[in-house]
Amino acid sequence: ENVKGALSPVQWRLVRDYCFSHLADKITLDELAALCGLGRFQFLKQFKQTIGMTPHAWLVRLRLERACSLLSRGPQAIADVAQEVGFYDQSHFNRAFRQAFGVAPSGYQT
Repeated sequence: ENVKGALSPVQWRLVRDYCFSHLADKITLDELAALCGLGRFQFLKQFKQTIGMTPHAWLVRLRLERACSLLSRGPQAIADVAQEVGFYDQSHFNRAFRQAFGVAPSGYQT
């Protein structure tokens, strides 16, 4: 079902699949808009209408969820996990993780 002013199911699948497979890379608004054949402003509006949050907020959430599944596999360096899910700065990762889950990544492992 297509919501007026939202991304089509095909566009949403393209964006989602692209983000899942490029999570460790820098993903730009322009890249995502281009996937959908939209300008960045139009994409931003339609994405928000579809998901209820900005592409950036959604990506951060996606990255943090992936980090959780990596951390739950057993002990590994937090810096490695941060980088693997696309955070280039460990303190930014720690802050975002704590904000989302109320616990530091190091506390999540135990």
